[in-house]
Parts: sequence; structure tokens; C-alpha cells
Amino acid sequence: MTTLKNEVELDLLRTHNPIPEQDDSGWGESAAGRSLFARIEAASVRARPTNKRSRWRRPTLVPIFVVLSAGALLFASAIAGDRTIVVKASDALEDPSAVERYLAEEGIEAKINIVPTKPDLVGKWFHLFLDPNAEVDEETFALLKSYVGEIDFRYEKVAERCGDGSGCPRTGLLELPGSVKGPITLVVGREAEAGEEYWATNMEWGNELAPSGAFYCMGLEDKTPAQIEQELESNGYQVEWTYDPKHTGIDGEESRRVTQPPARTELTVAYIFRPGIVSLRVSPPEDADRSRRSAGTPTSETGRPDFGTC
Repeated sequence: MTTLKNEVELDLLRTHNPIPEQDDSGWGESAAGRSLFARIEAASVRARPTNKRSRWRRPTLVPIFVVLSAGALLFASAIAGDRTIVVKASDALEDPSAVERYLAEEGIEAKINIVPTKPDLVGKWFHLFLDPNAEVDEETFALLKSYVGEIDFRYEKVAERCGDGSGCPRTGLLELPGSVKGPITLVVGREAEAGEEYWATNMEWGNELAPSGAFYCMGLEDKTPAQIEQELESNGYQVEWTYDPKHTGIDGEESRRVTQPPARTELTVAYIFRPGIVSLRVSPPEDADRSRRSAGTPTSETGRPDFGTC
């Protein structure tokens, strides 16, 4: 099944789709079928992206009961000017290297990371992050993040995808627009093994200091704010600071944005809400480990396990 925006696009596909309607589900594996799909894939490679504003949005569902190969779907997408690459989390779990090669063939530089998660997130996309120099606009970035739990309705594309009342839950299918070239890291959840229950429970999806995040391998939580800022900026990031005062209950001091973190504060959590911009949170030393443990940031007590992400 594929989807089209309206009956006009349905007629357009019928006009251009060279695949004959078949009752035989095995026709695609025949010599005639393989030959036709090869020509379709060649045509999709030659297709050039439109100069108009991207129309990569969630369309209205219109079922077409025709067996289509991946090449046929790419051909139909090229006709509409909305080339999209669909990636399955289950495939990434089974053979991450194969998925990386597949995306490379589609022109996307990607890395697959696999981390332990809670049972309800096994086999789903848990997190994703892009290189700070990757060419992606804020709206497309927000739409990508909506697949891994970050829902920002300020963006039209996110509202279109998630505004149907479903809550936009995490999915095992990720739709990457052809305009996203990467580098991008896609993180998929797997079952926690013995001794990994803590990380599966406390690894916060958006925390870039957790084993699922962009900065886990850098060990930033053990460095001073000045060292952290210098390292991130040298890697192409822009840094923003938020100070979380000592936890004193509802009557305590509120968190606030600061130009520079106060003296004797320590890094607890890091987020990337916009392309290339890092939001870093710091707390007094007596409160730092509490915040780290709840978000999955390594501490001296938890250690730094190797999940094969570095």
C-alpha cells in the first residue's frame, strides 16, 4: 500500500506507473517483473529534485492495491517531487551494516547505533541526531525528531503528522526525505540484557550525554564548563546554557537561561532542539548526580558501559 494526497495525484500515478495490475503476487519476481523494476529504478536515479519548496508531508491515505517494489515506490515519489526513503528499525536491529549501506546507496551518510530500551520501545527508533554541519532546515529537523518522541507543534509539518489525535507515538518506520544527506545517526532500541535494566529505564530519549546520544563518547560530564564549550564549538556546535539551582521543592529558585554557568556547577544533561545548537544544563555539585541518574548520564556510581556506540 502507498499513499497519495488526492484523486488528482492518483490519476497522475496511474498515468505514469508502468506496472500492469496483476493478480499474481509473484509476478514481481518473474523475468518480466525484474526487468521492469530495473528500468523504474534507473529512471528514479535520473530524476532531479524540484526547485519548489519541499512538500515532504504526511498525506491523506488512499489505498492502491498493487504490489510495488521499493524501486516502484521511488519512481512514484519522484513523479510527485517528494522522494522519501523508508527505513525499518527491525532491519537495523537485524543487520545495521546493511541498512547503512542501503542508505549510502540512496545518498545518505548514516550510522546505526543500538541501545537497550524498555520493552515497549524494542524494535523502534529510539533517537536520532545529525552532524552539526549537516544541511537541514529547522522544520525538517523537527519533523525527523517527531519520529523519536520530540513533538513540536510550532512546525507545520509536525502538526500535519501528529495532529490526528494519535499522540504520534514512536514507530518502527522512519521516513527520510531525499534532501537529508547526513551525516545522521539513527538509534534503535533492543531488549535489555542482564545488568542493563538501569540504562533501559533511565536512558532519556533526548539526553545527548546518555549512551544513545551524540556526546556519550566525549565524556563531557567529567569536564569543566569552559572545556565543554570549547570542545563543542570546535566540533561546529553553538552552545546555550541553562542553570538548574539546588532542588528545594516548589518554593525553590527556578531554572533560568544564563550566558555562562555559575561557578562550581557541573554538567548534567544536554539536548539538541534545533540543528547545530546544544542546550546544556548545569547544577550545583550536590544536585548534579541526581539529575544525571534520572536522565541516563553516566556517573561515578553507574560507570560508562560500552554499548558499541563509540
